[in-house]
Amino acid sequence: MRIGAIASEELARSLQDAVAPFDVVVDWWGITSPGLPMGTHEVDGVVVELSEVLWGNEALSALTLGHLPVAGLVTSEASRQVAEDLGISVLVSEQHHLAAWLEGLSHTGGNRAPGEATRAGSVVAVWGPTGSPGTTSMVLGLAGLLSQSNTKVIVVDADTAGASIALMLNLPHQASGVVAASRMARVETITAKALLACAVEYEGHRSRFLVLSGLLAPEKFADIELTAFTRVLQVLKDDGHTLVVDLAGPLEHYAHEVIGGPIRDGVQRAVVEMADHIVVVTKPTPTHTARLVRSWSVLTSLAPTTPMTVLCNGVQSPRAPDFDEVKFALWTLAGIEEVVPIPIDSVSLTRAESESATIVDVPQKSPILEALRPVVGALGGQTTRKPVVKARGKSTKRDISTLWKKPAREGLP
Repeated sequence: MRIGAIASEELARSLQDAVAPFDVVVDWWGITSPGLPMGTHEVDGVVVELSEVLWGNEALSALTLGHLPVAGLVTSEASRQVAEDLGISVLVSEQHHLAAWLEGLSHTGGNRAPGEATRAGSVVAVWGPTGSPGTTSMVLGLAGLLSQSNTKVIVVDADTAGASIALMLNLPHQASGVVAASRMARVETITAKALLACAVEYEGHRSRFLVLSGLLAPEKFADIELTAFTRVLQVLKDDGHTLVVDLAGPLEHYAHEVIGGPIRDGVQRAVVEMADHIVVVTKPTPTHTARLVRSWSVLTSLAPTTPMTVLCNGVQSPRAPDFDEVKFALWTLAGIEEVVPIPIDSVSLTRAESESATIVDVPQKSPILEALRPVVGALGGQTTRKPVVKARGKSTKRDISTLWKKPAREGLP
């Protein structure tokens, strides 16, 4: 595997030492080059030193919106703002972050030239218990961040209780993309190109992805034939797309429902069963906590080995008593060991709604995005529980974290 490095010479040398155990070669491209180097198609990914000298670099902005996976090395307190300015969502501040990113490249096959095998896609199911915990907002935030380093992102509105993504983004919604694609996929030889004709495109200031719009009315759930719907997801996944799927809360399977007939909550159950990663969304309230605990056994029985990330949406502070109570309750009652706090940011969310945009595309910096960035890194680099890239024996190379954690410089050059 080969990666490009836009970094200082010292950091590039240390980076080469750090990735040597993983059979990775580093091409150093300098740090002040005004344009992209020749031969960018020959690398599987790019590592960028998030230095202030890159602020507003148009060539790098184009790179991060292209086909190359990009990771940013955090070197100062200003690095995160540089990353946001350049649209880089995967940040590396520790040695294990770099290993996880390399693992992700091994899963996707890196950057491939035309004619080579298609990189692997994935299905990311975003689910929360009944009661509006904010799954749709998390779907759009995750999709927006993912699209900055992956041009093949599709949002699937599979919320059979209250589909709203097309309305929120002011996209055409007169016909359901999910229903149209499901009908086409009744033919077993359906192609990804044909299915993509059912999607509409969202293009914001910083993010861009496709959307399969949801049901026009909840009672139309029977229009989605489950075998055909799962074929839609599988065909698009096999074509290299990352599918971020918004799901309704109920997961029940009632006794009177038979295989082959309409199943009210069948869509979310089918997506959960085939997902490569599940993002669970809850809120720091007793009601949402109780509902999640009640549904947790059903969720884990449907996907016993699938990696899950639990988000607690609308947290005043990670140290707030209500969040501590939620974590304790989820740990003791459901065995959930880690919960990611998502802070309150009503200003950014309200502006995104008023502008029919994702929170990624509003001008002001949002703490929600900062909280979601590590989740995006996990979605891109941890599709299995066991690492694919492993060090061969003990490494005696230098730890580059001592280099990329430099003291912050005050002001801009």
